[in-house]
Amino acid sequence: GLLEIVRSGETSVPPAAELSKGINRFGDYEITAEDLSRENSNYKSTANVYYLDFNKLEFPLIVRGRAENDKLTLPFRNITKSIRKIQNEVRMPPEEREISPVICDGAGVVCAYGCGYDKKYMIDENTVKVLKISVRKVQNNE
Repeated sequence: GLLEIVRSGETSVPPAAELSKGINRFGDYEITAEDLSRENSNYKSTANVYYLDFNKLEFPLIVRGRAENDKLTLPFRNITKSIRKIQNEVRMPPEEREISPVICDGAGVVCAYGCGYDKKYMIDENTVKVLKISVRKVQNNE
């Protein structure tokens, strides 16, 4: 037997908001955005921490819930997949998929919590300034 306890009622997606530098809240998530210099070349992105080429981004950045046609081209995979499929692959709980943060710029999806970031924002040898975005799920009482 397996017992699964899920919050009762529907959890609504927070409204879209502009992402500012510093700490931002989006529902049960805390998103931190900070500028870094290119001095350190060992920036390693993870599923929840993204190091992006600042000059490739189109500001302002917007944080919102997942939309129907959101897609990412993940670095080193060279294939484009819908965020929905990536969330399935990483086994994100179904109740979190619609409400987890997706960060976009004027050109499309930049990164999605638990999924990764789009390769067009990848740091390369021409990168001068880096934007670090960290996303973590927090408890309601934090």
